[in-house]
Amino acid sequence: MKFSKSLLSNNDIRQKLFLNGVEKSKELLKYIFGIDFNLDDLNAVADEKEFTFSLIFKFGNALISAKYSLHKEKDTEILQEILEIVEKDESSTEVYLTGNDKRLTNNDYWDSLKKVQDYLESRFDINFTPLDPSDKDKRILELNYDEENKFWETKFIQDHQEGYFTATYTDCRNLKLIHWKIHTIVLE
Repeated sequence: MKFSKSLLSNNDIRQKLFLNGVEKSKELLKYIFGIDFNLDDLNAVADEKEFTFSLIFKFGNALISAKYSLHKEKDTEILQEILEIVEKDESSTEVYLTGNDKRLTNNDYWDSLKKVQDYLESRFDINFTPLDPSDKDKRILELNYDEENKFWETKFIQDHQEGYFTATYTDCRNLKLIHWKIHTIVLE
């Protein structure tokens, strides 16, 4: 449902809109995933002040989080109710970077990290090291590292995939890839 942001200033209307949105979200989640909100053990959190309702649950082997919230339409004061469902792809890959089928044991953090970046650039067609530093790859959303603890992590998107990927490299040994699939449902 779409409505004007000014409706939220009336506490009674705000509460009714929020409770109605939570009920619509529960009905949709019950329809899609078969969740029984009376019986299933769910970590559901309703926050009327922030106008959000969220929960995390398992569906088969997948870890699913769902969040009901409001989305402000661009350049307007109109709000749209949405339900965002995020699926952690449990078929995440753990990659052992190899040299002659042996685990990478090189303790030089930056040499090892270069191999990780080469692998990701080749597999996902992203660019960690552009020739022109001002020409950064916009698909790389975040990059964090800690040389002392041998930790490196990046978050990136692909044009042909829903959601985003995280790649975590630890202890100069292995690379863990996770695909976070995001599905947005506009509630009417």
